[in-house]
Amino acid sequence: MKQIDRNFMRFIFLSVLILSVNLFSFSTNYSAKFTYSTDFSQQQPNTSLSTEFYINGSSFGSNYDLSFALMGTSLNSSKLSFKFDPFALVVYKNQIYGTSGDQIILYRISDGQNGVSIHYAPLNVYLFSSLDLMYAQYNLNNGNILVGKRGSNFDGAIDLSNTFGNFRFVTEFVWQNVNKFDFSDTVYLVIFSDVNSNWGIRYVLVPSTTKYLAFSPQALGNNNIINAWYKIPGKVNLNSYVNTKFNFDNVEDNLYDNTEVGVDLNYSNVSLSLKKAGLSDVTGVMPDEWGKFSIGTSYSFTILGLNGKIAYSFGKPAHNTIATLGEVFYVELGKSFGNTSVFGKYQKIIGYYEERDALYGEIKLAGFNNGQVTLSLGNTDFYNFNTFKPVLNIEFSLWW
Repeated sequence: MKQIDRNFMRFIFLSVLILSVNLFSFSTNYSAKFTYSTDFSQQQPNTSLSTEFYINGSSFGSNYDLSFALMGTSLNSSKLSFKFDPFALVVYKNQIYGTSGDQIILYRISDGQNGVSIHYAPLNVYLFSSLDLMYAQYNLNNGNILVGKRGSNFDGAIDLSNTFGNFRFVTEFVWQNVNKFDFSDTVYLVIFSDVNSNWGIRYVLVPSTTKYLAFSPQALGNNNIINAWYKIPGKVNLNSYVNTKFNFDNVEDNLYDNTEVGVDLNYSNVSLSLKKAGLSDVTGVMPDEWGKFSIGTSYSFTILGLNGKIAYSFGKPAHNTIATLGEVFYVELGKSFGNTSVFGKYQKIIGYYEERDALYGEIKLAGFNNGQVTLSLGNTDFYNFNTFKPVLNIEFSLWW
């Protein structure tokens, strides 16, 4: 089946590509990137060279659009749309579909996939050849109806949204694996808020604590999931929230263990955030007796042509990579000199048992008609890596 799909898609794209060259507007552009890296973390430096070459093309006719990208000699991504108002057919390769339009978000496809979508307003049908998934979404004036198929199982959902004066009321009912007739596979959602969502409460009821939604970002695992918030917009922007989850058979303990409260405050270039996760682990007045918590502040500034930011946080865990109590200091600076830009950042983690330092710097030279050179030192991902890695990269980017 997949081989047939692959050959069919190749035939469609090549046929339209040939027609577009001869009959319709057709344009291409090219890009290349060469990266030379030297890793000095070992006793013997390790060098590597990587190359990437892309051809991007597009073609537009009265009833179709075509876009594609070649990486080397391989088709990296493509999108072909046939439009015969009000009907449309779209064929994808390695494209991100996004999400279904319901409140729970029953289906979220966040990486590149292959497939076909059919649109005949208000009906949209999505058929994936790279996933064992297909679903149809019917758009109502005040909601959506979804029917999906995952492997041999069927899903269904309906969500409705209504406003009453300054209030908004949303409901959704989801039933996974409808063909198994098991009500433990259901999910119920209710949202009550003002029309601008400056305050509100979101409640999710789940009969089972072991079920999950296969393609949804909505985390389950508890019978009751509650999110409440209150915002004060303006010059001083305040956002306060309470998130909790609990089961019917252990309400009190779950509330103490799983409740998260927080406040985010923003004023001009200054921000402050306070968060406490769990209430049962507070055993005293000292910070190492507070359990999981976070206190953070940051300040963005411009001075003498420099754009910068300084930030500080204190809590447990101290960092994404440090589970103990500790603090994090962060600073970044950047400046442009005509076609040249310089950027650097530094992070220091002081944990209960350890200290970590991370450093990154780069220089970009962009004074070329169709190219750019970037020199960088270190690893830019401070969230997942907490130490400096002595890797020097020289990257040449070209486009024409």
